[in-house]
Amino acid sequence: MKKDDKEIPSELKKESDQLLKQLEFDDADTIHPYSYIDDEYNTNSSNDPRILITTSREPSQRLIQFQKEMRLIIPNSTRINRGNYVVKELVRTCQDYEFTDLIILHENRGTPGK
Repeated sequence: MKKDDKEIPSELKKESDQLLKQLEFDDADTIHPYSYIDDEYNTNSSNDPRILITTSREPSQRLIQFQKEMRLIIPNSTRINRGNYVVKELVRTCQDYEFTDLIILHENRGTPGK
């Protein structure tokens, strides 16, 4: 024991033994598991993602305000008014202007939602 180490109280001794056994199996890979699903931009070191944010057609004022807030929250994003664009045209626009992602915000009964 080092000087700074304190004796474990007897009521916590059993739990500490279980935790020490679990820590034996932890290594760098298990502490922070990696999945390509979690980080789709891991291999993209040259360019930051560019995100286009738009709404469904005829958005309410609440959805427009939510879109503006999302633009402030998400770095490197741009918002546009949807107008009469269909999704296929939005995707084509994203490809032409080299956007990496497209977010379309919807509302349900005047409330921004899923």
